[in-house]
Amino acid sequence: MKIRFVTLITATLALAACGAAEQVAPAYVPGKPVVFPVDTISYLASLGKMIQDNCHTDDAVIEKVCISRLESRMRDCAENRPSVLKNLDHAKRVGDNYLKCIMPKPICKGIEIHNEQQFGMHCKVPS
Repeated sequence: MKIRFVTLITATLALAACGAAEQVAPAYVPGKPVVFPVDTISYLASLGKMIQDNCHTDDAVIEKVCISRLESRMRDCAENRPSVLKNLDHAKRVGDNYLKCIMPKPICKGIEIHNEQQFGMHCKVPS
């Protein structure tokens, strides 16, 4: 009887822990107000998609390479992040670090900018 009782308590605690781990915050929906807590993965994915806009260019190869590089960084940079963003300050802190990780240098028309010459060539806004 004692062994069954201990097993029952252990199983109950394990299920409770699993249930707590499975509780997730609602996903972030772009264009809608953020309701905290919010799911980190959906929030960071939205930020990454916004950065991918910097890859758009007339050169399909450059654009494809840029998007591929960003997607790889998005996966790498999302690791070891909290699963839930608790409030706006937390979201800003995590989001800023994530953006610095996926885009350590500015990107213009699919090119990562390392100097002023590249900036002048790729980042000019048509007048």
